[in-house]
Amino acid sequence: MACLENGTFTDSGTPGNVLYGSPPEPLTGVVAVSAGGYHACALMSTGEVTCWGNNQNGQLGNGTETLGEPLPVDVTGLIAQPSMISAGTYHTCALLVTGMSCAGDVMIILNWGTVPWNPVESGKRRGDRSGNRVVSIHAGSFHTCALLESGSITCWARTVTGR
Repeated sequence: MACLENGTFTDSGTPGNVLYGSPPEPLTGVVAVSAGGYHACALMSTGEVTCWGNNQNGQLGNGTETLGEPLPVDVTGLIAQPSMISAGTYHTCALLVTGMSCAGDVMIILNWGTVPWNPVESGKRRGDRSGNRVVSIHAGSFHTCALLESGSITCWARTVTGR
């Protein structure tokens, strides 16, 4: 499922504005954007996050598990204002002052015990054992990596067999 700017899942070879709201108007006030495998998210100047596209695993972070949202929906449940977002294939992560928060198939990606459908802060991923703070996050298909203030990198992933 592709996520396109025109409020549909119809292929288009022509770039256009991402539409938002009702009635749909061009999305403005965006300070960062991240495109995942089948969804995309925007960090707004207000500190809010909005996502659109595939949501089968709850990666849009709006508290639902729907097939998809062609127009951006607001992420709910963030406990602090994010400074960075990163969309993977089945999950989305936000870097917060208090650590990191992810939505979607985070049970697989972060090895948590349940799949939260709203963003949940990860105390385990604030840094490494020496107390280095996470300064940047990057979500992939089945993995996520964090750059620490020390300049080192820590990564965690789903073990995929047979590939």
